[in-house]
Amino acid sequence: MLHRLRRPLLAVVTALALGAGVLGAAPSASAATPGEAAVEAYAARLGPRLGAPTGVLGTVVKYGRPITYRQYENGFLAFNGSSVKLVSGGMLASYVAAGGVRGSLGAPVMAQWCDGAGCLQRFQKGSIYRSPSAPRPVTVSKVAGERSELLAVARSQVGYSEPAYRKSLYAKWVGGGKGYVHLPWCSFFVSWVSGASGNGAAIPKRASFTAFKKAVAQQKRTNRKAVVGKVALIDFFGDGRASHAGLVVEVRKNTIVTIEGNIDADGGSGHPRGVHQVVRAKKYVVGYANPKL
Repeated sequence: MLHRLRRPLLAVVTALALGAGVLGAAPSASAATPGEAAVEAYAARLGPRLGAPTGVLGTVVKYGRPITYRQYENGFLAFNGSSVKLVSGGMLASYVAAGGVRGSLGAPVMAQWCDGAGCLQRFQKGSIYRSPSAPRPVTVSKVAGERSELLAVARSQVGYSEPAYRKSLYAKWVGGGKGYVHLPWCSFFVSWVSGASGNGAAIPKRASFTAFKKAVAQQKRTNRKAVVGKVALIDFFGDGRASHAGLVVEVRKNTIVTIEGNIDADGGSGHPRGVHQVVRAKKYVVGYANPKL
């Protein structure tokens, strides 16, 4: 799980402070279960930053797991059987809008992670990504596991249009401090999604599609099975070779739905090009690469 090594310093500092128990008083003696005790202890350690409780301690069974939770003025705490997770800030509003702990997402399973572009949090059955500068500032992916992180970030970019030919933000990201890489940027996009979701090189970052294909082959994680969250290697020119890539977001009988970069709104090579969600026939997919999450 590559992204576990890349969580920001803020999360580490918070975890250390909470573990040390320096932010508040001891938990209430009235807690009747281990889950209730854990939630109250966490709340006590956060102290005034969390605010007063706005609801009672509750328990709900989600996806076969009992979840103990409580709502506060400035956050939501949930004990998932092993640890307490906090949902706060703008993420809390998005979580409540998605149904909260009783909704289809279920309980939080990881701490909120933020970089300069946005914030991501994963739940039992999906992820929420918030990025004020993205074409879609709030996106929700309702699939289980780390692949939901990739999908939530990818969805946030749908509608992006390159400002000039081969001058996308993804081409600039691959170029680093050296400026834009003036090459087709479909693979740059899926690599950027991996990085922006905190998953590092789960999808390899390379400065050309040829190098990208080689790196993917070296991971030895490519097969012919279409699965949500995989990278589709697409025969764009009809010559039997992979020349394009996109992230699979839905699998149908004879087609897949993908989010792709460096295409026009119809999935072709017209202009302007950007990031779009399109439908592709499975017969044009050379293989599916499984990100190394």
